[in-house]
Amino acid sequence: MLPQELEVWYVIPAVRSGLVKIMAKQGLKQREIAKKLGLRESAVSQYIKKKRGQGVNLPEKLKEQINKSALSIINNKKTHMEEIQRICRLSRKMGFLKTIAHKMGCDCKGCRACLK
Repeated sequence: MLPQELEVWYVIPAVRSGLVKIMAKQGLKQREIAKKLGLRESAVSQYIKKKRGQGVNLPEKLKEQINKSALSIINNKKTHMEEIQRICRLSRKMGFLKTIAHKMGCDCKGCRACLK
């Protein structure tokens, strides 16, 4: 599996889930969250109800960054795309994709996900 596939299937949904939950705790309505994150309201609802983005346990460092990102997005300092891309870059730099790949049974012989 390509590193980008790991991000699409595992990292990005977990990041979105975290962003949605933080924004909801900050008092934003589902419609506002959907607009700020470029999602449909139904997707926001699924993140809130834990039907999406629950398959990955993010490291604390990423959770802290998601919290910062949520506040930046709420305050219109950064876009959701900028912040999600930043967190994906950080997850690669930290070797988090390697953790996901190993949980999926990757034997790491020539695996590109395991490279930092």
